[in-house]
Formats: sequence, structure tokens, C-alpha cells
Amino acid sequence: VLFGDSLLYGGPLPASQDFQSVMSADRPDLDIINAAVGGNDAAGLLYRLHDVTDAHPDVVVLWIGTNDAGENIPRATFHDEMEQLVSGLGPARVVLVTPMQDPAMPSAYLPYVDTVRKRATEHTLPLLDLAGKIPAADSLPNDPPLTADAIQRCSRLIEAQLPAAR
Repeated sequence: VLFGDSLLYGGPLPASQDFQSVMSADRPDLDIINAAVGGNDAAGLLYRLHDVTDAHPDVVVLWIGTNDAGENIPRATFHDEMEQLVSGLGPARVVLVTPMQDPAMPSAYLPYVDTVRKRATEHTLPLLDLAGKIPAADSLPNDPPLTADAIQRCSRLIEAQLPAAR
């Protein structure tokens, strides 16, 4: 399950270019479900947590924090919400992805990146650390927030964290 905000949702891209389509084409052995919703923050994911857990996924890719940074959600609140998300997604294997920098607020996301990194370390979870690794040219000012090329590259990085083909 892909669980996050518009970074995973893909917005108005052609169906063949969003995360779910790209990953499904690369990994036909997996049933990829996209439970991402544009505009969500960690609180929004908590509100929808049962939608994901009711699907009994083996793996959940959790990519959240960019909107929390943009909304200036207190770090302590984000920390607590991330803890609830990680704990609530069990027994699925959770793969964390660090928030992406918003070009309009270049350093606002850094405390949220630190929180995600700490959750990964404390829970011994796989971490895909994309902080500072998505060039501004790959970030669009609207939906979709990433170019199709960036989605291709990020999909491959996420796929490397998923179980081997059966």
C-alpha cells in the first residue's frame, strides 16, 4: 500500500505515469494499492488508517511530512502522529520515506525529515531518505508535485525496499 499525500497520489498525470501504474508495471508480482490523498498531512492519514489496515497489507510505504511542514504543524504533534501511524500499521512491514523539500520553504521541512529518520531508527524500519535528493527541476508548483521522470526514479527507489519477487 502506498500511503501518503500528493507525492504518492500522482494528481492529474496520465494513468500510466503515476506511482501505482509505474510500480505495478515494474513489479507485476505485487498488488499495489494507492491509498494516498493529495493535501493530506499525518493527521489526515491517521483519520484514514483503518482503510489501510482493513486491507491487511504486507508492506506499507509511508511518505508524509511535506504538508505538515507547509502547515507548520508543531514538531511534537508530527512526532506523535508518526508514532501512531507506525504503530498502527503493524503487523505490516512499514517503509518510511522522508518528506520532500517545498521550494517555497527550503528549510521548513528539515525538522520533519529528522522525525521520520528517528522513527525509522527507533523502530528498525527501512528508510528511503530522499531529503535533498529531488532536484528543484523535478518538483512542480502544483499537482502533480513531481514530474513523470521523478516518479519513475522514486518508484525504482521504493521498489528496492519491497520484498523480492515470488
